[in-house]
Amino acid sequence: MLRTQVYQNVDGGNKSQYEADQKVEKTSVNLDIIGFGVPKVICSLDSQSSTWSDCSFIVCTDKGGVYQYSNGKWQEIWQGPSEFQSYCAMEVVSVKTKDSLVHLCAVGNISGSVQVFPVANPKSGMCLEAGNGKIHSLIWYKERENGGAWLLASGSDGLVYRWWVRVKESGYMELEMTTITGFELPNCAKRWLTTAVRVELGEAVVWVCGDRRGSLVLYQESQDKEISNFGEESGMVMKRLSHATETLELKEATIKDKLPIDAEEESQEETRCKDEHVLKLTPVSVLFGVHGKQGVTSVLRHKGLFYSTGRDGCVRIFQVCSKRLENAENLEKEEYALEIFRVQRACKGMEWLEKVLILETKTGHEVERFEGLKRNLDDNKESTEVNQSDVKVSQHKVQEARFAIVGFHGNHFVVWDPVCQEKLLSVLCGGGHRSWSLWPNQKGHWTGNGALVFIKQGAVLASERSLTESNGKFSWTLREGIHGRGIGCVYRLGHILSEGNALWEVIVTGGEDTSVTVLALNPKNGDAKVLAVLTDHISSVRALTAVVNRDGGAKQLSALVVSAGGRAQMQCYRLLIGCDDMAGTPCCQVIQVAGHRLDEQWERKRNRHKMVKMDPETRYMSMAVLEQTPNSLILAVACSDGSIRLFSVSEVNRHIELLSESFHHQRCVLTVATCCLEDMRGSRHALLFSAATDGQIAVWNFSSLSTSNQFSPSPIFTFPAHQSGVNSVDVNPIKLNDLYHITVASGGDDGQLTVSNIKIQFGQNSANSDLQNQLSVSLESKFSIQLAHAAPLTSLKFLNKKQIVSASCDQRVCLWRVGSAGMSHQRAVCSHVADAAALAVWEDKCDQKSGSGAEVTLEEGAKSGNDEAEKVHIEGSEAGQALSGYVLVCGQGLQLIRLRNDHGE
Repeated sequence: MLRTQVYQNVDGGNKSQYEADQKVEKTSVNLDIIGFGVPKVICSLDSQSSTWSDCSFIVCTDKGGVYQYSNGKWQEIWQGPSEFQSYCAMEVVSVKTKDSLVHLCAVGNISGSVQVFPVANPKSGMCLEAGNGKIHSLIWYKERENGGAWLLASGSDGLVYRWWVRVKESGYMELEMTTITGFELPNCAKRWLTTAVRVELGEAVVWVCGDRRGSLVLYQESQDKEISNFGEESGMVMKRLSHATETLELKEATIKDKLPIDAEEESQEETRCKDEHVLKLTPVSVLFGVHGKQGVTSVLRHKGLFYSTGRDGCVRIFQVCSKRLENAENLEKEEYALEIFRVQRACKGMEWLEKVLILETKTGHEVERFEGLKRNLDDNKESTEVNQSDVKVSQHKVQEARFAIVGFHGNHFVVWDPVCQEKLLSVLCGGGHRSWSLWPNQKGHWTGNGALVFIKQGAVLASERSLTESNGKFSWTLREGIHGRGIGCVYRLGHILSEGNALWEVIVTGGEDTSVTVLALNPKNGDAKVLAVLTDHISSVRALTAVVNRDGGAKQLSALVVSAGGRAQMQCYRLLIGCDDMAGTPCCQVIQVAGHRLDEQWERKRNRHKMVKMDPETRYMSMAVLEQTPNSLILAVACSDGSIRLFSVSEVNRHIELLSESFHHQRCVLTVATCCLEDMRGSRHALLFSAATDGQIAVWNFSSLSTSNQFSPSPIFTFPAHQSGVNSVDVNPIKLNDLYHITVASGGDDGQLTVSNIKIQFGQNSANSDLQNQLSVSLESKFSIQLAHAAPLTSLKFLNKKQIVSASCDQRVCLWRVGSAGMSHQRAVCSHVADAAALAVWEDKCDQKSGSGAEVTLEEGAKSGNDEAEKVHIEGSEAGQALSGYVLVCGQGLQLIRLRNDHGE
């Protein structure tokens, strides 16, 4: 019997797009600021209430005035002197004391001064000096609710000045500050800080920073014990500084207050100040320009992972790894470095990204990564590395969360969900060159409600949004979308068991929307969960292959996945898949291993728009694993330019290398398939089957691939199979004593299904002879069904040694039985998927005593398309009934078909 379950259409989900757009698109109202000057910077204040009537904002004008909006009214809280006019940089932070929530404001000017004051008591503020040049940016960082926060001021010449600011518990909101050793940014243009995050790792403290040049920078220092003892000493900042941590500007201020001294003493004092200036911390790890030349906009730390955004349209997910190095005295020293896992792109046209907000799942828990499986993979890698540092992953619990991307799409401010591929919020504001703030500030989380406050044309505007209309729950999408356009390829990785022994099939799909999607399908209840969406391709994805590792047991799965497609682009990922114990559903951690393009050198050429590119763009049509070694993976790729190319993928070195290529077919190669044979002496023979648009199938022998990666001049055997192009080839080898019988199934544009039987016989040559000439290949028999389908046969797979599943654009999925006397048609079902392009089939060998739930069943003997013969009913599986397998059909949609034989055949 054939039972079908439709999982997903690929229109992005079953929903009313117009209704969804109406909900996320919001207009704006003018808050009518009353003050002197034009608003330049706006910041929102934290509040213990989430109602709009309790919102509060701080605005700084070009005349140096700071105004607060609270309870629907504006009031001036601070007016700066003349040096704070025409230019200002402002940031606010909210810290908790024993009695209340205190808002601290910092305002910087063009001459290096920073004014810090509590919003409720501006007169108790203090003025700090951060060099003699312009204050490019101010950054507050609050880690704990201990009444204090770190203040970073990025000045001229790439110097970053740091203070620890704390509110005294005296009831008068007085401030006490301690100056900490500053940072020195790497030499580059646009040398100032844009974001910073502090992390404690054992006895060390690291700062992960982003700069205006687009670089991620890591600084390392020891724990500052003095910070934990605030309140024991009183007085100004000068009394609390040690001689080693005084900054150059504070030292110069002390010199000016001294009595006149002679020239020699003044020269010595200046030299000592310069020496102290060198004490600025320098980076221990730099990822230069990873976010392009427009800068890093934010870095968020969440459960051990970091999420950085930039104006290159990308979110980079990375972590801090520790390196143990030996110095000259053979003493181990631990240093830290940045390691990028993967890159997530926003939607097309959304290049100006501002930040990442964590999305809470239905159970309130984020997706977790599996540290034990990652350590097993790292141990395997370390065994293959030679003369490399011992790099280990941080022992902190590492998790990857479901997140939303905040940025500007044209002249709209957008909150974008990269998994569901939909807008959560959209506000027409005019574009990214403006100051804005999202209220309420949920500390890096998106709860589904909020309002945007921004400055436009000298006015302070707020988006109209009822914060209680949805209570943080949106249900526009009935089912998560998979691809925005057709699915071109699919690969099944395997299955995992969640809590309660629920079985989930893990699938990887590639589509015409240039994305690769990792799915988890539950055949029992029909659930489909999107685990990850990878957006690194610049053209359609047409081929997928993978090598799966099941060392983690039934609840964990690791796979090295390679995707290829248009523009001769190839990407490689490591997927760590397991089950979230809290949510009871699968989750996935993606690590980007490497990428490759044939025309990478062309892309790096300057003035290439003035030159003519002679070679046309090449598309990768199909891909198969030819050989797997401990250090690399050898792939055979069918290309549209008529070549077959061999690639080496090294996960250890994170590199993809082109080994060799052959243009034997002289026309577009549509598909490739591989199999491995072993002769009586134990010699390995890797065979490659390739087919092109001329209907010919070629057999290649790569027996000596381990010693030489070069192609043989020509294939060892070629035979005709179809009148026109061959779209799909699958092979099934059977060993009989000292020879092999290989069944080659192929389908083409002529709608014909062909099964060819090839005999492979090993020669009796000596061990030193050429392995290429030891194989004797002959065509034993060939069977064809002329009208297997009414349209081009697009994909076929062997379900087992005797059964073949085929799919076509005629929306029929057929099951065929293969025997020594020929082929016979067994079953056919009409699929709901139009333009079927790919198949994934597998036998179900798992224990399904729990039943498979409600299913659509096509009774035995019924033929698809015959309304009188087709009887559909709901039936649940019972214990002891044999399950044959599943067929996953992909095209303009995705459908899972269950093959079942109640008679046990």
